[in-house]
Amino acid sequence: MIKNIATFLVLAFAANVYAQAPAATLNDAQVAMVLVEINEGEVDAGQIAKDKVQLPEVKKFAKDMIDEHKANKKTLKELADKGDFDPKKSDLAKSIKEEAKASNKELKKSGKDVFDKAFLAQQITMHEKALTLIKDTLLPNTKNPALREHLEKTQASVQMHLEHAKELSAKL
Repeated sequence: MIKNIATFLVLAFAANVYAQAPAATLNDAQVAMVLVEINEGEVDAGQIAKDKVQLPEVKKFAKDMIDEHKANKKTLKELADKGDFDPKKSDLAKSIKEEAKASNKELKKSGKDVFDKAFLAQQITMHEKALTLIKDTLLPNTKNPALREHLEKTQASVQMHLEHAKELSAKL
């Protein structure tokens, strides 16, 4: 029963990740920081999962999330260095960071017997929210062509992550 409650809490927190994100007008530096926070939340979730997941496919997915989101963050930093903008905090970035942290804190509480399901449910929700955020907020606010191109590639990657998480979840 406690494990089911923990799973429910993970799902409830994950459902709120990015949900309170205000409709915002952002500059490129703020857009970049929102993407940094999305990537950091995903890396953190993957780090938590890599030691707790049971199934090899889910373990690989967690490792892929760590590697791919770290690579995305590295590319973003390179673009920022070339594009004369430094990622800057915004209320939206702060909200994403806080909610991802809360979701990951709840994820840690999931027992090993339900962890794979809880992790994949969190990943599905977080990637759905990230897609919406990229499409509805980040891309419309982006002026820098290189940053826009990176966001479009990121959007495609996030879509693939989402589909993969759904496929794995369906197998459980």
